Amino acid sequence: MNKIIAKSGIFGLLILMTAGAYAVEEPYFGFGYSIFTLEADVPGSDNIDFDMDSFRLTTGTTVAQNFGFETRLIFQGNGDTISGITLEPEYIISFLANFNYPAGPMTLFLNAGYSFVEFEIDSIENLTFDEEGVSVGAGVDFNISNNLSIYADATSYLISHDTFDINSISAGIRLLIH
Repeated sequence: MNKIIAKSGIFGLLILMTAGAYAVEEPYFGFGYSIFTLEADVPGSDNIDFDMDSFRLTTGTTVAQNFGFETRLIFQGNGDTISGITLEPEYIISFLANFNYPAGPMTLFLNAGYSFVEFEIDSIENLTFDEEGVSVGAGVDFNISNNLSIYADATSYLISHDTFDINSISAGIRLLIH
């Protein structure tokens, strides 16, 4: 629980720290939905894929036409049960640099950064899987109006644990703050 509070505090602090950058260009706030898979490499058997979903909050800013920063919080997800093992997402917190390519009414983007991931394994005496590592992704942002856009992206969480791979696809809305 203390880790969640500390990492949420870091998330909030980064939002406040980038407030000065918000005055520079185009800050935004977003809300979306993520579907992700945690693939477990089980020695001596087939891989096990846990399919989960969750809500996502995003805040960020574009500090130059082709570059920006973003923080993401994925939380309150629905877990999956396979062979009596129940896996539930607690949170994923990501701090990312975005590389943007505006193309008319849409913007293509790549992102790279660092993420903190926590899942709870309910069926094994409430074991917690708590890892961190590099995350990379790509997506598209469609402008609906001057203040509103719809995004879709895919992200791979390259965490330090050799047994698990986590990948997600997400979609949602972004509101520009002028």
